[in-house]
Amino acid sequence: MDRPEMDQYSTLFSEEPPAPTPAPPWEIENQGGGAGYLTGAAGALLGALVGAVPWFFISTFTGFFVGWLGFLIGWAAAGGYQKFRGARKSGYAGIVVFLCSVFAIVAAELGSWMYVLCTDPEWQADAAYFQIPVAQLAWESLLMPENLPQVLPSMVIGIIIGGLGILSARQKLLAYTDLERAARRAQSIVAQTAAAQRSAAASAGTGMPLPQEFTLRLKSSAHKVGYVCIGLAGVFFLLFLGIAVGFETWDALPVGGVLSLIILAEGFLILRLNGRYGLRVEGERMRFVPRIGPEREFTVQEIGWVKVSNSMTRTLYSRDGQVLAKLNANLENMILLNQYLNEHQVPLRG
Repeated sequence: MDRPEMDQYSTLFSEEPPAPTPAPPWEIENQGGGAGYLTGAAGALLGALVGAVPWFFISTFTGFFVGWLGFLIGWAAAGGYQKFRGARKSGYAGIVVFLCSVFAIVAAELGSWMYVLCTDPEWQADAAYFQIPVAQLAWESLLMPENLPQVLPSMVIGIIIGGLGILSARQKLLAYTDLERAARRAQSIVAQTAAAQRSAAASAGTGMPLPQEFTLRLKSSAHKVGYVCIGLAGVFFLLFLGIAVGFETWDALPVGGVLSLIILAEGFLILRLNGRYGLRVEGERMRFVPRIGPEREFTVQEIGWVKVSNSMTRTLYSRDGQVLAKLNANLENMILLNQYLNEHQVPLRG
């Protein structure tokens, strides 16, 4: 007799202990000396500089300042650190990624100013008049106290947003630098899922069905980035207002107002997208609402299998291999969905 589909679902989260290994993976991969400190720093710097390229081009050739690109720089630095197999030290990785991001933001902003000034015919004429290189004239002018209010605000904003990018990439960076912690987290999720399977089996035997309707939605912590952006919008506006009053440079205030409105809009957009994201289960019918894109409705019979990634993200596939829904692991009521899939004998694949 063929084994039922439910067995495949249950064995994915087997409670049997894994076979012993000579050493945990985090111990093995940390062997090999301190080369990882240098390669990690090089990778983070290269990633940050690559992430700063859009900042440089947009700032230089369009005249616009797009502060959220600092977010991209933080992610790129973290990705570069991982790609170059940096040392698996969380504290060192965080410091290196932050410093490389700050360096890339400062380099991109100063590089943009230098390019604009050095290619300006009037600055070239002034440099020829003083008989000095135009690059020297531009650099010395940027460092003059009266010009700093025009240069520093964008750098400060970029650094703050870059820091937010690093914070958002923190879990991914920790998954690389702290394998033991990542393993414990994965084991915890597996244990919760296994408990859900036992609960589902018990409810089937006692005649206690799952709720006919329930909703999977993001936890309240997922909305923090949106609230942080809204708070930063007010901080940035006050910062520009202080600069305008303190240095009597009122021309910077409209720029600050526009940037604050952009960050404010980003915050509300994040809250809006995260607020609509989720899966509604009503009997055998499901309605999935992605962050971006149209809603999708389908029945549980249309689900061919569910793939579980290393991050415990669930992807629901149709019988012909089309993606029906992709669900984050931190959604509320995920255990109810596990029970629901188990009762309907939907197979899981790792």
